[in-house]
Amino acid sequence: MKLTICLQGTEDLTWTAWTEITAAVERLGFAGVSISDHFPYGGDGLEAITALTYLASHSRTLQLGTLVSPLSFRDPVMLARQAMLIDSLSGGRMVLGIGAGWMQSDHDMYGYDLGDVNTREARFEEGVQVITLLVRNECPVSFEGRFFHLRNARLQARAGRPLPILIGGSGPKRTLPIVAKYADVWNSQSMTAEQFQERNTLLDALILQAGRKPSDVKRTIFAPIFHWRDEQEMEQVSSRLKATSMFAEMSTEQVFKWFMTNMPGAIGSRDSVLEKLHAYESAGVEEIHVTMFGTHKLDHLESLARDILPHFNG
Repeated sequence: MKLTICLQGTEDLTWTAWTEITAAVERLGFAGVSISDHFPYGGDGLEAITALTYLASHSRTLQLGTLVSPLSFRDPVMLARQAMLIDSLSGGRMVLGIGAGWMQSDHDMYGYDLGDVNTREARFEEGVQVITLLVRNECPVSFEGRFFHLRNARLQARAGRPLPILIGGSGPKRTLPIVAKYADVWNSQSMTAEQFQERNTLLDALILQAGRKPSDVKRTIFAPIFHWRDEQEMEQVSSRLKATSMFAEMSTEQVFKWFMTNMPGAIGSRDSVLEKLHAYESAGVEEIHVTMFGTHKLDHLESLARDILPHFNG
């Protein structure tokens, strides 16, 4: 199982922080960097495609990707073109992560129509078809849909392989069937290992129904990892998290309870975290996108690299 670091580009992720953190991620031996794709809400924040373009030419080994780009405000044709060019620039290290969109505030603030659930899911499936047609075909392709249209369209920037498409989401009725048909990589939202195993088994069945092999789709999850070796380190982890506005008024116990309730992952003593991570691995997780959750601190990375990373990234 591999560990990739996922950075939230919406808060205090400045260019200085981005360059320092991504350099450390590569130096410490993590598998890659992914970045959320939202509009900034307060403070500085980087735009995902611009940030990844920089990183493509300022790293040598890191896998790069969005987690995820919403097709509610990203045009699928332009997004595919941008991602293919980043893939070419990086020598074949880009993974394009896409989703249907969900953050209402992004759309209301900047005039994008998120739409109801049925609209966003229908738009998303069309967008996925458009992207996969463009990145997997060297000949011109056409598509006529409700939202998107292609007429003898072709994109040529390639890195010697089709650009991998990651689809984020775990909905059993709409999202997972789309994953089964089109995705190279599935990314689940944060959930327990037991919940992941249940959805993973369902995805296997859907992939077979779609005429593909389960091994065609890599399995990944978005989750936090916070660990400590003693009570002093536990308080340090808590203080780091309480530096973000949403946790500022919470006690240490309340902070960790929030994560267990709202964003399950691996949180606790080093040994208990390793046990939880091995449970994810046994459930079928091949890669964890470790959320930094606004805590863009090198000491978090360094503690992960020291205590957790040597047990994984195989």
